[in-house]
Amino acid sequence: MLLRCFVAVLLTVVCIAPAYAARPNYNYFGLGYARQHLDINCDQDGLFLEGSITLNEIAYFHAQHTDVTSNRGCGSTSTALSLGLRADIGRQSGIYGMATMINRDYGPDSDAGFGGTFGVRGFVSPGFEARGFVTYEAIDDLRETYFGVGMNYWFSRAFSLNAEAAASDEDNESFAVGLRFNFF
Repeated sequence: MLLRCFVAVLLTVVCIAPAYAARPNYNYFGLGYARQHLDINCDQDGLFLEGSITLNEIAYFHAQHTDVTSNRGCGSTSTALSLGLRADIGRQSGIYGMATMINRDYGPDSDAGFGGTFGVRGFVSPGFEARGFVTYEAIDDLRETYFGVGMNYWFSRAFSLNAEAAASDEDNESFAVGLRFNFF
């Protein structure tokens, strides 16, 4: 289901006229909606805020706060702070890695842990950026690896629509869609 939604969004965006961005941007503020299906038979959804700012030519800082609730009492609030490194592969693509500190609050419980992400980003057509990533998280006793794809559609130099789908080795799935304000 999540994969079909992502493919529909992807095809719609590819058919729209190109925009202005020329290379992946690590300076943005965004907000959006996330939906998750967990292997413990729990569906949860909610809002997220995220931001990223470059520190220099190769380093950047990324922060994200997600608040997802559920009709079965299995929701959580997560805050993740990351330090990332990036390298350009060409003018329109690059690779990146992030080391992340995570705090996840399950209501009566709160757990902290670490994570790491490796990904690749690049423009596949003018105004359309695609990305792929692998994320590993270790929070308390939980160890999980996520495999994901995403896209950004730049409908102006300052704004982009983003979507992302991910699945883990523990049968958890997520889908997120949002809007970013990009600053240079």
